[in-house]
Amino acid sequence: MPQMSTRCETAIMGVIFSLCAFRALAQVTIIESPDNDRATVYKMTVSPAAEPQPALKYRFLTPPVDRIHANAATFYYKAMVFEGPDMWFPKQEVAEKIYEWEQAPLEKLPLKEIAENVLHYRDQTAWQPLHDAARCDYCNWGDPIRESGAVTLLPQAQKMRAVARGIALRARTEIATGQFANAIDTLQLGYALSRNMGHGCCIVESLIGIAIQGLLNEQALTLMAADNSPNLYWALADLAAQPVDLRQAMSYETHLWEFTIHELADLDNRTLSNEDAVVLAEKVWNTVGDMRAGRRDNTRLGQAAMLLWTMEGYSESKDYLLHHGYEASRLDAMPLVQVVLLYRWQQYVQLRDDYFKWILLPDDEMRNAIKQGQDRVDVLISEGVGAPFAEALPAIRASIYANWRSQRHINLIQLIEALRMYAAEHGRWPEKLEDITAVPAPMDPWSQKPFEYSVKDGVAILEAPRSPKAPWPITEDQRYELTLRAPGKALESSKQEK
Repeated sequence: MPQMSTRCETAIMGVIFSLCAFRALAQVTIIESPDNDRATVYKMTVSPAAEPQPALKYRFLTPPVDRIHANAATFYYKAMVFEGPDMWFPKQEVAEKIYEWEQAPLEKLPLKEIAENVLHYRDQTAWQPLHDAARCDYCNWGDPIRESGAVTLLPQAQKMRAVARGIALRARTEIATGQFANAIDTLQLGYALSRNMGHGCCIVESLIGIAIQGLLNEQALTLMAADNSPNLYWALADLAAQPVDLRQAMSYETHLWEFTIHELADLDNRTLSNEDAVVLAEKVWNTVGDMRAGRRDNTRLGQAAMLLWTMEGYSESKDYLLHHGYEASRLDAMPLVQVVLLYRWQQYVQLRDDYFKWILLPDDEMRNAIKQGQDRVDVLISEGVGAPFAEALPAIRASIYANWRSQRHINLIQLIEALRMYAAEHGRWPEKLEDITAVPAPMDPWSQKPFEYSVKDGVAILEAPRSPKAPWPITEDQRYELTLRAPGKALESSKQEK
């Protein structure tokens, strides 16, 4: 099905972050509030775990020195080329079982059944390209966004989500069988994929990359909760320092109208015939129905309504253009509908730049400025400024929020590893985060302050509450309740590892 607009795909946000109320992942239990009025609670039993020796023994992203100069997308496409049944898209009955296996405790995973029923476990031809892709130094998906604009097809985007689920399931079976190093290598394939999706030309691809990271984070938590699992602090530091990138996709989004209707790029450089101007206006209104505010409402403007829209807006349009440097003789030579379109287009270009300019700032500055700045633009859009073009601006704040939420979760689970590192040295939880001195304790990116931390009855409680400084009030609460498992035994095994 054609991807009529990346903004119509912002509905994927609900899919990306929709979660059931209760899940069990090995020693991890996740309890979520359906209406988001209470914290999401993660209950984990973990072993103390010292820093690996050498410290960078485990990595979730391939370091630059080990990368090859090649296009990762080429290898991802190779992973999808095969004969026979689609190994990444199983039959419905198998797909339903895969969901059950993703939620099942590790000790109850039917490893033999998984190997017999999931095609990519039997056919290894798809895995080598994923390893090669994870080592590439760039990714160009080859999307014809400049030629097709909002109707650009993104077949690989849906496929990559299926590939990510296959990666997560493989890592889960490796954790269940105690192959921790193999599981880390497998997760590396998925985290590389999440970053490479961020190199797409559409926001939807970046959002899928964020969703893939969330899927893999669950398995990373499962690994962290496994008995005597290695410490992943530095592996997670890779992810924290290199989040999924939204800026490239948003740069393309700024010109989506010109990519979709090419005549708009030079609308003010030529005089159209009346017939061509009407055809162009019809194309704009037909397209905006598909692009408007992330939904497809099939809005169409009939000839009578088009004429009324033109006559009502002509006087205002001409006055605006005259005050912005256009000569009266030039405007008089244009069809009336072109003058109105040109006026609305000039308004839209200004609003668009005011809408997107905040993404040029560093994250810390953007976080504090974007809401106030975009609120002003939203008021103008609601008043009809730049209509109909401005109505199709994407919900970029929701996308940025999704990315910051993902970064916040990475910081939280990296902090768990800092706590496990402390417990390996001292045999107990620290009384306060300031006691952790071996490595930096990650901060809450929302508040720019330390996460809330306490110890009660031997249980470490790590909280990320709603922040008054957050750009949106929907920021969720998160709470981790960590129980320490067999500290003496784990401490001894950590020493042996050294």
